[in-house]
Amino acid sequence: MTALLALALFAAAPPPAAPLPPPDPPRAFAAGAGAAVDLDAPRGAGVALFVEYEALDELLELELGGQEIGAAGRREFSGDLIAKWPRRVATHLELMVGAGPTLVAERGAKHTTALGLQAAIDLMWWPRPRLGFWVEPTYEVLLRSGPAGALGCTVGPMVGW
Repeated sequence: MTALLALALFAAAPPPAAPLPPPDPPRAFAAGAGAAVDLDAPRGAGVALFVEYEALDELLELELGGQEIGAAGRREFSGDLIAKWPRRVATHLELMVGAGPTLVAERGAKHTTALGLQAAIDLMWWPRPRLGFWVEPTYEVLLRSGPAGALGCTVGPMVGW
């Protein structure tokens, strides 16, 4: 009888909790491709780099990034600091929404520099503990002689540590 009671209790017990997925690395470096469509200028493509740091565990990540975009006889260099709020949507998939200041210098027929604000949605996939890929569509508003907007997207591999 005692054996039956023990067997019934064991069978009724909840299964052991699955191990938690490994967290994404607290820091990441990435290099990849970037593209932009200024709403008042031609399209362009180039390179993008960023370094990301998890400032508050699972609450706030800071990204310092830069791009060089070329289009129709002009080059655009930009740098940004984006504060992002991360959310894990699957075991190896993270979605972040963020915003921050950006500085853009354009070189070509005219030389301009402008401050602005950038908003981003960042999707990071970590198939390996220290190796991942990202896609980050952005929208920025530059404060030049009048507000000017641009849509952009960066994509590429990243390394975490």
